Formats: sequence, structure tokens, C-alpha cells
Amino acid sequence: MELRQLRYFVTAVELGSISKAADACRVAQPSMSQQLSVLEHTLGVRLLERSSRGVTTTEQGERILDHARMILRESENLRAKLFPDQSLQGTLRIGAIPTIAPYVITTLVSELNKQLPQIAIELVEDQTQVLVQRLGQNEISCAIVSDVHLKDRKTWSIQLKELFQEPIVLALPERHPLATRRKRPSVEEIDAEELIYLKEGHCLLDQTLKVCRVKQPGQRLKCDQLETALTMVAAGVGVAVVPKLATLRHPMQGLVIRPFSPPQPTRMVGLMRKRSSGASQLVDRLIDIMDHIDFGNVEKT
Repeated sequence: MELRQLRYFVTAVELGSISKAADACRVAQPSMSQQLSVLEHTLGVRLLERSSRGVTTTEQGERILDHARMILRESENLRAKLFPDQSLQGTLRIGAIPTIAPYVITTLVSELNKQLPQIAIELVEDQTQVLVQRLGQNEISCAIVSDVHLKDRKTWSIQLKELFQEPIVLALPERHPLATRRKRPSVEEIDAEELIYLKEGHCLLDQTLKVCRVKQPGQRLKCDQLETALTMVAAGVGVAVVPKLATLRHPMQGLVIRPFSPPQPTRMVGLMRKRSSGASQLVDRLIDIMDHIDFGNVEKT
């Protein structure tokens, strides 16, 4: 008796057809029929009633069916314990907000390709509110975000796991007074009129307002992309409050990055997932991989 024979038997019963079971198991129908006959011969009983309308279990087949399912489950559990990564299959659809995606996803995907080469990966970059809805509708497996409102978490049954605390820093033109002195700038020294903001919908806008203790963003200059804001700062147009990871990979001429004086402001970077999801094992493994990646000057939790 072989595991594949038990798998063929269970699949044929569940689909009610040997031809459909053969398609599902990706084998030729004559081969499946032969293996089912061998299984019946080995056990000494007839398992299936065959007719033009399909197959049904005999009395003996019905008694064996639950045992066959149990054996297959235990086989998969044993394989998962012996070869945990090889047992993971499918597609991992990862969402990320624009102020995180360019600085985290590249490293993460590279590590995923090394450790889980059999997994297909799809990336979705969008604002938090869109990612919340797509996760709630099972269009993505998980998303890397900076914050999710408690109301949205309850509405969509979302869990949020904190991954690390990312420092918030100040981006300045190289000739700015706060850039040329040794003393670190304080939040109180920021001129709100100089600030370059991201547009509504970006969580970094809310974080900028909170760090700078500003109630409403100024109307002088707003950008869609963080990279554009940094380019504007380098050109001397203004200053910007930005996440540390955005400043590490691409040093920009004319741009000076200064950490704030203590207490250093930070933002939470976390992974949101559905409380129950078909991709739960893949997401668990993703979290484990992220826990061991060095993303730069961040405080792991």
C-alpha cells in the first residue's frame, strides 16, 4: 500500500469521479484506475462502486476513508516537521506602503528567494487604507505598514505585529543653519513654514504633524513621493521629516540628514495580517525571516 494510492482513493471519493481525480492529481486516468485496483487488491476489499455516473464508496470503502485521510494528514505533518520550508507552497502577496516599500522590500524579496525559492511572490505598493481593504478582502496575504487605526483592525479582523521602531530624522539642505552646526536639532527649532509634506493619505503626513506638533499641514509644497520630497530638500526648497531607512540607500548631493536631539522620535513598522488566512503558514515564515534581517539602524521588537 502506497501513500499515492490512498491519495488517489480520497480524491476520487471527494470528486465523485476517477477522471476528475486523475486531472486533479495530474496523472493519466488509466494509471489512476490501475493504482486504485492495486489498493483494493492489497486490502482485500472493494472500495469503490463504479458506474457511468461516477464513483461512490462501498461500505468497506466508507470505513477506510477516514483512516486514509488521517494517514495522509500525518504524512504531511511529518514532512512539514522534517522539511519545514519545502512543505510551504503557493503565492505570497505582500503589500507595503510607499514610504517603506523601496527600502525594505528589495532586501526582503532577496532573502525570500534564497530561503523559499518555490514560493511565488507578488508585490503591491499602496497607501495604508487601500492595503487594509485589500487584506480584508483577501486580495493580499499581508502588508508592511506603519500604523493601522484600531477601528479598521476590528472591521477587517486584522492583526498588527510590530517588527521594529524606525527613527525619524530631519532632512536639510546642506547650507541650512541646522545642517552646519554640531548640535543636533530639536523639534522646537523646526520652522513649520519650511516643511515639505506628503499629500493626504500618507501615514508619514500624520507622523510629520505629530513630530512637529503642527495641527494642519502648510499649503506651500506637498509631494506624492518621498523621493521627490528629498530631492526638493536637496535643492534648497525646504526641509522634511523623514524615516531613517529612506536616507540610507541613496545618498543625495546637497542633502544633509540630522538625527533629532533626545528623545529621538520613531515610527512603528509592523506587519498586518488577517486573523485567519489561507496563507498563514507563509506569513508566519515571512515574519521569522524578517526578524533575522538587518534593515539598518532600527530597533527590533
